[in-house]
Amino acid sequence: MDDLLDTTAARRWIDTFVERFRSAREELTDLDRRSGDGDFGTNVDTALDRVAAALEKARPAGPGEVFGAVSRAFLHTGGTSGPLFGMWFRELSHALAGGPSAGTGALAAGVAEGTAAVRRLGGAAVGDKTMVDALVPAAEALRAAAGEGLGVAAGLRRAARAARAGAESTRGLRARRGRASYVGEAAQDVLDPGAVLVALFFEAAGTGHGPLPAPGKVIVTVAPTGGSLTREDDPAVPTQPEEIAEDVRRCHDAGAAVAALHARRADDQATCDPAIYRRINALVRERCDVVINNSTGGGVNGDMIGPVVDGQGEVVWEQRLRGLDGGAEMCTLDAMTFVACVGDREILMRTPPSRGRLLARMMRERGVKPEWEAFSPVHVAQEVTTLIAAGHDDPPYFVSLILGLDRIFQGAMPYSPRTLQSMVDLLPDGCLFSVGAAGADQHAAVTQSLLLGGHVRVGLEDNRYLPGGEPGTNVRFVENVVRIIHSLGLEPATPAEARAMLGLPSAAA
Repeated sequence: MDDLLDTTAARRWIDTFVERFRSAREELTDLDRRSGDGDFGTNVDTALDRVAAALEKARPAGPGEVFGAVSRAFLHTGGTSGPLFGMWFRELSHALAGGPSAGTGALAAGVAEGTAAVRRLGGAAVGDKTMVDALVPAAEALRAAAGEGLGVAAGLRRAARAARAGAESTRGLRARRGRASYVGEAAQDVLDPGAVLVALFFEAAGTGHGPLPAPGKVIVTVAPTGGSLTREDDPAVPTQPEEIAEDVRRCHDAGAAVAALHARRADDQATCDPAIYRRINALVRERCDVVINNSTGGGVNGDMIGPVVDGQGEVVWEQRLRGLDGGAEMCTLDAMTFVACVGDREILMRTPPSRGRLLARMMRERGVKPEWEAFSPVHVAQEVTTLIAAGHDDPPYFVSLILGLDRIFQGAMPYSPRTLQSMVDLLPDGCLFSVGAAGADQHAAVTQSLLLGGHVRVGLEDNRYLPGGEPGTNVRFVENVVRIIHSLGLEPATPAEARAMLGLPSAAA
């Protein structure tokens, strides 16, 4: 099992659910007013006040006791929905009773039993415009996730997406149960508030910068090659498939869970040739189970650059798209436009909004998870936030904050503690963030990321020197950041734990 639901995670889930409800209370009350008697928000608010008091007093041991306290609070609440939610939480608490933690299978069983109890008591079916329209797909999604061996975090993210889709499906339905059935066609275009509350509950499991991760786990990404560093620049940089795969294996053994890979031609020049990517990825998978992330930026030479006229060139868009077909679990998504200054050349990487949307759509079609890259606060606030808000990725969103590229990329920012903090503050809800920095600032930047609850990226793509100025290798960079992680009382995540935290299928799936 990739991760478990323990008491702390269950409490955090409920606390976040309360926050999300309070933010949506007026909206839910309005939905109920348009389709019922308008007391839904007040009744749920009363129940959640009781929940907070009960959890503070009871100090539960195990997720079953957490949900038991929630159940009792709802069962003593007025309205129709209070007892239904109370029964649902009661069945969930029974399924998780008796242990300090629970896996996806037990959670799926509890959600299924609670949903069955609600259907028996209320007599509702999918399509009747009730909370059942969100509960049933969430239960089915969680059951499927358990069958695939996914951890709790990944399973709950699936359930959240299914619950939200179920809630949205109630718009346009004519209610056949509950008070809304008395209103008739007047409520047909109104979302069912109970179904929306179910969606909010499951989405609360994945809110913030770390949806139910194993406590204290840090995803270490190694970026071994990059798109420009050559063997002439540094003999330690791996550029050919066998070299890259062997280097990644050593980095995996040292604590890396993700490998951010660039492809090179036989002459060490940059490419996004999917055949080369597939060769690298296959060799890596023969050696270890690290999460594979292929670049769609490629680099600033080789196949990636069109004709250069008077020192002006452009990264070839069609070459970038080829990077999506290497069979990786993740690919970089650079949705911003910038100019790279390389020697006496200026290379434009043009990514207008339409291209950003196309990259995201093509990734979704291929089952590839985006790694959103941002080189400045503007990139977070504009490109990343806009595309995520438009539904071009599913939570958790994995955002890499890369600083110190300002001497190469126009529009990038140098590292400073204040700049990094501002970028983290701008992240949308539901993000995991990782931090890397070019040059000597790498060590300070990754340490700050750990203190902020983030993850880290190291490697020769970003930096060639260890602290003190000694030439580094990818393995030495990973070993160094793992020492920092341990010094802060944290642990590097395994690839299996990283997949669970990122919402990726297990390596065996």
